[in-house]
Amino acid sequence: MQQQLTTEFIKSNCGCYTPDVLLRVYKENKNEECYVTPTCISTLEELLDSNIPLKDKYWFVCRKLATKEQNQQIAIDVAEIVLHIYEEKYPDDKRPREAIQAAKDYLRDVINIDELGNKRDAAYAAHADAADAAYA
Repeated sequence: MQQQLTTEFIKSNCGCYTPDVLLRVYKENKNEECYVTPTCISTLEELLDSNIPLKDKYWFVCRKLATKEQNQQIAIDVAEIVLHIYEEKYPDDKRPREAIQAAKDYLRDVINIDELGNKRDAAYAAHADAADAAYA
């Protein structure tokens, strides 16, 4: 993942921000507008510590800085963070946990894309079952 952010890189990858506004942030202690310059945001850490909305930080990191494999690992990590919520409500349903493990195995070349798809489909079915139960 790119750690050093140049002004040129940010200008050419500003996403939904207009080029003249770019990634406008508010300085932490002074609350004044700050346009992206090397003195405002030049590292990933500064971007993450800025007051840019979280959804925009996430988009920028995932779409412009992270590799495909890093994005896959982010998805696995996020799924693991919330897995306990599902398992507390449905302790006997292991399909989401198995799908997460399959994603890990796929990244390590332990299983193929078809096996990953089967586990993913099972996790989707678990989601549908949970949604049906919640609706009823």
